[in-house]
Amino acid sequence: MAANKTPVEVDIILPPDCSQSGEALVRVLVEDVSELDAPAKIIAQKQLETNVEPGKHIVTSVDVPLDKLDPRRSYNVRAHVSRNQTDVIERGDLITTQSIPLRIEKQETRLSVPLREVR
Repeated sequence: MAANKTPVEVDIILPPDCSQSGEALVRVLVEDVSELDAPAKIIAQKQLETNVEPGKHIVTSVDVPLDKLDPRRSYNVRAHVSRNQTDVIERGDLITTQSIPLRIEKQETRLSVPLREVR
């Protein structure tokens, strides 16, 4: 890790009743969600291919550039597990459905990110 980045460890939790198993693309995004009337801005992301199965935890780390972090702004972490290995959310994919705030003022560096299946 470069000195100008901070790692955020993410524990992605797959639902125990998901229908997805096998190889999938996992995408983790750290977004600036400060502007209520504008789309979130991606400030860091990571993609990896891994085996998925119901109830599995996928632990990974996303390096966030320090120059993108401002304690006056709000940040969120989300994840998408794609069975078709694309960025498009489709039926059967696993996604974040709740806000997972990254609180930089509290120096939180490990976050749990539960996912739900798109039905």
